[in-house]
Amino acid sequence: MLSHFLRAEVGNVTSSKALNYIGAVSNTTGATTYTFTAANIGTATSDRVIVVGVMLNSSTNRTVSSVTLGGNAMTSIVGTNSASNTALFRISVASGTTADIVVTGSGASNGCYVVVYSLTGWGTVTTYDSNSAASTNAATISTTIDTASGGAVIGIQNRFNTGSVTTAGFTTQNVNTTFDGTQRIYAGNTFPTTSATGTTYSVTGTATTDSIAVASFS
Repeated sequence: MLSHFLRAEVGNVTSSKALNYIGAVSNTTGATTYTFTAANIGTATSDRVIVVGVMLNSSTNRTVSSVTLGGNAMTSIVGTNSASNTALFRISVASGTTADIVVTGSGASNGCYVVVYSLTGWGTVTTYDSNSAASTNAATISTTIDTASGGAVIGIQNRFNTGSVTTAGFTTQNVNTTFDGTQRIYAGNTFPTTSATGTTYSVTGTATTDSIAVASFS
């Protein structure tokens, strides 16, 4: 588990906020619903929020219809309608270190890749902004969001090509890998030190069907 900490001063009290990259699970079987049994969701805390990034690989456009964690519905943050789909979901989970994650798409896909993050020590986590983009022939896939000072940003990209990619806006790379023999998966994060409007986050590689989903938290 990879953790990054932010220090925030409130009066005379110093608090630590952490964004933890927990890991990834995947399945290359063709299906509409994917079940990842006892997936790692990290260390339990009373204020923990789990964020998952879902990427579906299909021969036609797909959306993520729903995601459950431990049998409870996750809240959709943002998503795309693409053959190289991306979507972000969140849920508060105060207990447990593993949980079943069930992803249901709008139709059958060739495979599913899921990244898992947790936000801890924040007290209350607000989704500050989110955005996404999809293309059928883009070398650079990008989107813009507003960010909060002392907050965090999580972004994911899915591209129908296994070639290498470069990124802009993300300071930490969590995943940069090939998947299912056809896809390039990317997941990264960053920590804005000032509030900003319309910050661009992008991933560049071979022009192909691709999508990106990004969210900021405060």
